[in-house]
This record gives sequence, C-alpha cells and structure tokens, in this order.
Amino acid sequence: MIFHMCKGNHDESILNIIIGKEPGSRGEARDHHYWIAKNMDKKYISFINNIPKRIGTTINGKEFLFLHYHLNDQNQFISIDSTPTAAKLDNSYVSEDVDIVCFGHHHILYHFRGSNKIYINPGSLKCNSKPVANYAIINIKDDGCINCTFKEVLYDNQEFLLNYYEYDVLAKEALLNIFHGNQDKEFLGKGPNVCSRIGPDREIRFVVMWREEGMLMIPIKKAYGYVTRVKEGKTQVLVFRHPSAEAGIQIPKGTVEPNESTYNAVIREIEEETGLKNFEVENLIADDYWEYDDGTMHNRYFYKINVSNVPDTWEYNPTGSGGEERLTFDYFWISSEDEVELIRGHGDYLNLIFI
Repeated sequence: MIFHMCKGNHDESILNIIIGKEPGSRGEARDHHYWIAKNMDKKYISFINNIPKRIGTTINGKEFLFLHYHLNDQNQFISIDSTPTAAKLDNSYVSEDVDIVCFGHHHILYHFRGSNKIYINPGSLKCNSKPVANYAIINIKDDGCINCTFKEVLYDNQEFLLNYYEYDVLAKEALLNIFHGNQDKEFLGKGPNVCSRIGPDREIRFVVMWREEGMLMIPIKKAYGYVTRVKEGKTQVLVFRHPSAEAGIQIPKGTVEPNESTYNAVIREIEEETGLKNFEVENLIADDYWEYDDGTMHNRYFYKINVSNVPDTWEYNPTGSGGEERLTFDYFWISSEDEVELIRGHGDYLNLIFI
C-alpha cells in the first residue's frame, strides 16, 4: 500500500512563519498559525517542507492529480469557490492532461464529471460537525470504468477534542466552532451528547454511487422512525400498509424542514403519520447517504422510538403538509426483519432493532 500526502494551505502558512515571512492568513487563523509555529516540534519542519503541493500518478491506466486545492499560475492556493461547477473546474484544469482530479480544502463532499475529467472532493476526514471520518474509494476497472464510492465512518473523537483544552490551543473556541461544530460541549456537559447516542467505531454509511454529471448534489434530509414495543417478551416494530399498492409497506418517515433538527423532525413525523402522542425517542441508531429512485440523494437519519399501551392494529389519516391528508394508513406490528417486505430502504437498519 502506498500513501501520498499533499501540502495544504495551513502547512504553507506555518512554514512561512518559520522562515520569517507573512503567513498569508488573517484573524484568528493567523494567530493560530503563529501558535503552531511556536509550539511545533522542529523535527517536523523538514518533513512538512518536503511535502509536495501536487502529486501526479497513474493507476490502472488512468492519470490522477492529487492536491489540497486548486492552484493559480504562481502555484498558490486560490480562495474557496463555494459554488463549484463542472465548467469552472474544466476551465481551471484545461491544461492538465489527467483523467481524475482529487482535492479537498472545501469540507463539502461533491463529485463532478466534466467534459473529459472527473473531479472528486470526499469532504473532510476529521473536520466535521459530528464524529465521523469521510473518505472516498475509487475503483478503476480493467475496462476503464471508474466507480467512485463515498463512505462515512464513526470514530471516538473525545480525546482529540478535549486536547484543545489540555494544550490550551490558541483560538480554540473559534476552531472548535468552525471545524467541529462545538462537539466539545458534549463532553463538557454543555450540550446533547450526540456521540453517546450514536456510539463510536461503527460504519454508518453504506456505499453510495454518484452518477450525476456536471452538478453539485445537495442531499435532502429525511427522518425515519423505528417505533418499537415489547409484547410477550419480543420486540416489535410498527409498520403501515399504504393504500397505494406501489407504495407498499413502510415505516413512518418524512422530510426534515428548514431549520428543524432531525430529532424534532422524527417526533413531528411520528405524530403526523401515526397519531401517537406518548412515545420516547431512545436514540439515533444510524445515518447515511442514500440514492432515491429518482436519482436524488437523501441524507437519512434512523431513530429508535419506544412506545407502550398501544393497539395491535389501527387506521390513521396522516396530517401535515405532505399531501397524504386524504389517505388512510393501516398500522400493524412485525416481530422480525423478514416477516414482511418493506419498500426499498425502509428496512435497512432493522438488524439493529431485531438483535
């Protein structure tokens, strides 16, 4: 296995400080760069200095270019483009004789297919608002077909985040807010403990094949509820039969509204679709990115919900603004993963309920 590393903008700023030049950064980022340059073990200077800004290599007949972010004619990083397009990227790399350009810096996952190049940014490995590591796997088949898979894996980042306080990192409040979504507050008792709800070291996002060409795909957030009860010592999950045969058997779920948390969304959806009022949201058991039948990308959040003293079956006319107000859902309970066939995607995490 071969590992390659490209020099980034922060590396460059710190090296500039060490040699007596202006770092090129501003505000708290500039202060932080000076703090690193002062406290960094000097044995790493030569190593960082020798990291290339760009790496070109050939993998199974395809030409790759790896770099932290786009460079100008003076080999300097340009500012982040928050509205990238395939046309813009094609224009930036028109003189590069490569098939695939891989980069980062902008901590948003996207994939573009230009006129004759593929552009991939897998997101950030560590700078996220939740304890996950994003990465991409690119498979070059012998026939030249290129498959790109994006994955997300949970990890325990508590020690890493609390080290900001242990070492009294300069500008830590800004860094923890911007790059880590204030997750440190979870461990300091100042916020909801998201990590304990999800649990560390579990892969939560299955393979996603991105096939859209020339556009930035913005996932639609969806909240799913596995409503559970225990009857005669067995766990059961609530499902409903949709009046449309094509819609099949489902679990309650719906779209997360703007400025609404997924936690509040699943509560609203359960109330609107089932009529239940007395239930407890136990925890978030999984979240993933999933391609819907129409090609849109969904960011799905699956919650386990506990309920008791409810009927074995009932009918309900859903409320809300989903266009289902005139429908009647027939609710019943299942006791195993294979008792009924749920529509595609709804049973993806039943194995975490029926353990």
